[in-house]
Amino acid sequence: MTNIDQASNQTLVLPSSDYRKLILILIVVLVFFTCFFVQMFPWTLLLLSPIPLLVFQESGIELDFEAQRIRNYHRNFFKRKGKWIALSEYKNIVVIKKSGTKSTAGTIMTSTLATKGELYQLYLMDESHTDRFYVHYSQNRDKLEGLINQIAWNTPLTEADYLPVTWERRRRRSR
Repeated sequence: MTNIDQASNQTLVLPSSDYRKLILILIVVLVFFTCFFVQMFPWTLLLLSPIPLLVFQESGIELDFEAQRIRNYHRNFFKRKGKWIALSEYKNIVVIKKSGTKSTAGTIMTSTLATKGELYQLYLMDESHTDRFYVHYSQNRDKLEGLINQIAWNTPLTEADYLPVTWERRRRRSR
């Protein structure tokens, strides 16, 4: 689950990853290692060169309630970059429930994670539910409710059930 970071009352920032603590621990270990061995092996300073690139990169979703827009952003160092999309392109806030198994393997201490169960994904969708913008996910529907309420309160979007327009529904509607 990712943390929700509120930059101001008018902007909501949803980072997509929680690996920062792990990277900071790795940095401390590398700094200790480098300080210990730098006198014997000066080339160990090269190990620290990619650390700023890892620490100061981030991606996620940013909602600007004042300007009524949303974007996927990528941050390098301190500047967020991404193309803004007007919220007027979307009409509904939709939660899609997915079931299945998710498996992840890590490289730090060979940790693995296997999750079985349900995953809830939050999207902004147009009226036909064919164009969607991914916002956030959670394994617990109740955790998404606060985010749904905040988006619905600050925008003209309404919560709806997922019901995409299919060929059969289009044909019935045109008769």
